[in-house]
Amino acid sequence: MWGEHPRRLSSCGAVQPAGSRFATVRIGGASWQVWATRMSGWNYVAYRRTRGTASVRALNIRAFLNDSVARGSTKAGWYLIGAQAGFEIWKGGKGLGTRSFSFSAS
Repeated sequence: MWGEHPRRLSSCGAVQPAGSRFATVRIGGASWQVWATRMSGWNYVAYRRTRGTASVRALNIRAFLNDSVARGSTKAGWYLIGAQAGFEIWKGGKGLGTRSFSFSAS
């Protein structure tokens, strides 16, 4: 999931994920833009929430993985090597932070 604002999983300004936006999907009761590209021998897929929110709990990560496989962006036998939450600082940054993040997979 991708966002630039510390208090919302949403976007601010012209900053965007790498690659091209090619779809919108509804997962976990929210609408997400799907972005993808190929980077130095690996596939990059980002889900960018279309509306801001203050918090997210119990988000089903498997739903995103299944969507990515169904679209052909990834394959079912591939490994998920990372999960991130938070934001990227593009300018400024005073007071930015992520208070809590946890992830489990089985």
